[in-house]
Amino acid sequence: MTDYSIEAAGLTDLDQLVRVENACFQTPWSRESLSALLSDQTKCLCLVACRQESEFRRVVGYIGLIHVLDEGEIANIAVHPEYAGQGVGFALLEAVKQFCAESGILTIHLEVRPGNAPALALYRKCGFLLTGRRRGYYSDTGEDALLMAWNVM
Repeated sequence: MTDYSIEAAGLTDLDQLVRVENACFQTPWSRESLSALLSDQTKCLCLVACRQESEFRRVVGYIGLIHVLDEGEIANIAVHPEYAGQGVGFALLEAVKQFCAESGILTIHLEVRPGNAPALALYRKCGFLLTGRRRGYYSDTGEDALLMAWNVM
């Protein structure tokens, strides 16, 4: 799929982020958490992947990055299931990596469920390396979290 653009998200995208989030996760982020991500532009970056459908701009995925000094953390990434496997997640990650490289952010961290094979494959494809494990991290299932990182070099 190449008929989408990557753009900075704004509060006007909140309803669509909630829609994507609810379609992707059993335990989705709350509207308030997504609003906070969009509102704090001093230490947060939220990008959306959008398709233009007639006169309607449809958000098909998003990525949120929280950054302090020279480190960032992928707070969340979601691609609506209708668009999974079409390069949207890859484009969002690459856009965040470019932002980090241009902004002096040297390392990006993230957590992922060990059973999320598509996400693990995507992160590896984008150059993220396994750095550790947090035992019992996910409160909904008690699953561990795999820690991954990408370094500008």
